[in-house]
Amino acid sequence: MRSLVLILCGVLAMCRYQVPQVARSSPYALAKFEPEHGCLIGAYIDFDPLLPTKQIDQGGRVHKLPEEFESVVGKAHAIYSYYQGYGKPLPMDWVKRLAGAGKYVQICLEPNDGLDKVRADDYLTKLADDMKASGARIFLRFASEMNAPWVKYGGNPELYRAKFKLVHDVMAVRAPNVAMVWCPYSKPQWVIPEYYPGDDAVDWVGVNFYNVTFHDQSYSKPGTGEDPRDFLRYVYRRYATRKPVMICEYAATHYGILEGERNAHYAERCIKALYRSLPTLFPRVKAINYFDGNNLVSAPGHDFNNFSITEDDDVLAAYCEAVASAYFLSHAPGEKPVIIPMTAQMYKLRQRATVKVEVCAETGLIATKYCPVTIVRTFKRGTEPKINCTKHHM
Repeated sequence: MRSLVLILCGVLAMCRYQVPQVARSSPYALAKFEPEHGCLIGAYIDFDPLLPTKQIDQGGRVHKLPEEFESVVGKAHAIYSYYQGYGKPLPMDWVKRLAGAGKYVQICLEPNDGLDKVRADDYLTKLADDMKASGARIFLRFASEMNAPWVKYGGNPELYRAKFKLVHDVMAVRAPNVAMVWCPYSKPQWVIPEYYPGDDAVDWVGVNFYNVTFHDQSYSKPGTGEDPRDFLRYVYRRYATRKPVMICEYAATHYGILEGERNAHYAERCIKALYRSLPTLFPRVKAINYFDGNNLVSAPGHDFNNFSITEDDDVLAAYCEAVASAYFLSHAPGEKPVIIPMTAQMYKLRQRATVKVEVCAETGLIATKYCPVTIVRTFKRGTEPKINCTKHHM
C-alpha cells in the first residue's frame, strides 16, 4: 500500500499539470519572499513520532529532519517551522542547517512572559544580528494567535501593535533577510483588526486554523461539518488585496481522543478541499504550512488529536495528492532544491512493511473507546483493518 501511494504521488508530481495563473488583484510590488505565481509549501514536523532521527539544537530543542519527512511524502518542501520563546537565543546551528538545504525558516517567536519583556534592548539587537548572520530567509511570526484566549500576550491591542512595530523596526535595520508575518487565529474574528500593526510593519498576513471533530473536547461542539475554507475567508477577504497571505499552521485530525476512533476520511476530505481551492479561490495565499504532529504523544496539555500525516496511509495519500501539482512550490522561485541522498535508514522508513494497530480483541477491527478489551497487533502493510469496531456501542 505504501509503495503504491508513493508511486502515485510521484506520477502526479512528474506530470506537472498546469494550473491557470491568476492575476494579482491590484498593481503592487511583490512582498519579501513572495513568489509571483504559485504557493510555497511547508511543514512543522518536530512532533511527528514516525520520523526516526532526532537532532538537538544549541538551545536544547529537539527537531526532526526535513529529508526524512520528504522521503515519506515524496516531495521537497520549501518552508520548515519551529517555536522559540522570546528571550531565548537563536539556535544558529539549526537555522543554518535549514538554510544550507535551501529552506525558508518560519520562526514562531512567542513572548510567553508577556509583551512587557519585548524591548529595544541587547537581546532583540543580538537576535536580529544573529538572524542576519545565519544567512537564512526567515519568516518571523511574532506573537501569533494574539486574538485567542490561550496566549499570554493578548488582551491589549494597543500594546501589541506597538511591540510588533518595535520588532519590525529592529529587523528592518539589522536583519534584511527577515520577513515579518502577522498571524491571528481564525477566530474570534471581530477583534482581529484591532491587533493589525499596519501595512508598514507587516510583510505577510498569516492565519492559523485546524479541522477537528470536536471543539474544546465537548460533544456539544461538533466540527465534522466544518469546511476549512470557511476558516480562511475572513482574513483573506480583509487583507489579501494588501498583503500576501500565509496559512502558517493547518492540519486536520484523523484520530480524536474524545470519540476514541480513527476518522481518516474526515482528514482526507478537509485536506483535499483546502489545497484544491487555493489556486482558484484563494490565489493570494502564497504559502501554506501543515502541522504534521501527533499531539496525543507529543503535546502534554494539548493531547487531544493526531494530526500526523505519516502515520495513516489514507491521510498520507490525500496529502501527497494535494501537494503534487506544480502550483505548490517546493523551493524558492528560480532556485533548485538541495537534494540530499537517501540513506539506508530513510529508505527503510519509506518502505515500512508492517504497521501496528490497536484492535478489539473480539472482532479484530479498529478499537474504539467502547471495546472492553483491546490488543495491539502487527499487520503487513495494506492488510490492516480499515473499519472501526461497532459491536460494543450502546
